[in-house]
Amino acid sequence: MCPDTCKGSTPVVPRPRLTRRCSRTAASVAELPLASAAERQYRWADESYMPSDDSFLRLADAVFAVLKESPPLKAKEIAAHLRRSGWGYPRANVINKVLTQYLEGRVQRDEAERWRPIVHS
Repeated sequence: MCPDTCKGSTPVVPRPRLTRRCSRTAASVAELPLASAAERQYRWADESYMPSDDSFLRLADAVFAVLKESPPLKAKEIAAHLRRSGWGYPRANVINKVLTQYLEGRVQRDEAERWRPIVHS
């Protein structure tokens, strides 16, 4: 019971614990972030999050247009050109996939890893 000095005050309501307790040892167990939060950070590495074939074809046309208009560029530089022209944020690995799979035979890479279109005479 409450001593006479605190008559009329509101009763103390137990608050929920900030951390869970282990059912075996009753030790405090910190909550871990959900796996989905970590998944978002590495989504680009998963093939299921790659653009569709139709998107790759449109991106391949845009990449080839950038290469025809500019000097030889690295994949990151191509991505920067595409960003400025409204393509969002294509990653360098996606640009490399487009260059090696969709534009094979139309572009070549030099020793400095810069891409240029192949000129057929």
